[in-house]
Amino acid sequence: LTKRSVSPMRLQETLTSLSILLKGGLPLLSALQAVSSRTRSSAIRSAFLSMTSAVESGQSLTDAAAATGIFPAYLLAGMRVGEESGKLAESLTRAAEALARENAFRRRMEGILMYPFVVFTFSMFVIGFLITFVVPKLTDIFEGSTIQLPVLTRILLAVSHGIQSGGPALAVILGAFFIFALLFSKTEKGIRIREGLVYRFEVMRKIALSRWLSSLSVLLDSGLDLVKALQVSKDAAGAAWLSDEIENVREGLRRGRSFSALIAERPMMDVVPSTMT
Repeated sequence: LTKRSVSPMRLQETLTSLSILLKGGLPLLSALQAVSSRTRSSAIRSAFLSMTSAVESGQSLTDAAAATGIFPAYLLAGMRVGEESGKLAESLTRAAEALARENAFRRRMEGILMYPFVVFTFSMFVIGFLITFVVPKLTDIFEGSTIQLPVLTRILLAVSHGIQSGGPALAVILGAFFIFALLFSKTEKGIRIREGLVYRFEVMRKIALSRWLSSLSVLLDSGLDLVKALQVSKDAAGAAWLSDEIENVREGLRRGRSFSALIAERPMMDVVPSTMT
């Protein structure tokens, strides 16, 4: 599977167009062809042409979409929810709405973080310049002095000397560490650790839980019982921790426990209404 870079905004517009065409009564194949002919994104056009061929050959829309590599996992889960429930257009609308919320949240966060990021980057540049080029020139002055230098000054001189003498080795070590961290973050254990950090923030939990609850509501509206709906919708959030929590809730329901009690036992699901029925 080859991942392709597609603008979230463009993907949101595409899903909205597809859902509108389906709600208007257009058959799925015709809707896919219409979207592919109208989009200005070559990646989306290629993906939808591939999806059209795959659906024509008998594949499900979700499997065809997964093969393109442009859809996040939670959007694919949302598509599957729509196919399972027979409400594909509604599922696509909710997926587009979820993308719109995420895009708005991302823009707000980028605006909030841009200033401190610029300040931090500039500060690191200035500090690096001082340690690498300025402090070494002062070393000769301090070496000829008989005055006991403060601890912080001696530490600064030692750091500067270390960077001067071992700079290339330090760069190699930092580069290797960065590559290792990048590769490790893509493993199952790395994903779990990253999620553990990210989803400590309530706003991030709300985003993941809203994806899942949106898919769950579509399934329940279609007449599925809660246990079956939980099984189908558990991947819609795109978060491994939430899938595990939902599976635990599902197993608890099968053993006869109440939904509210199971939710109350899970701090990470604290924003889910425990009175749902």
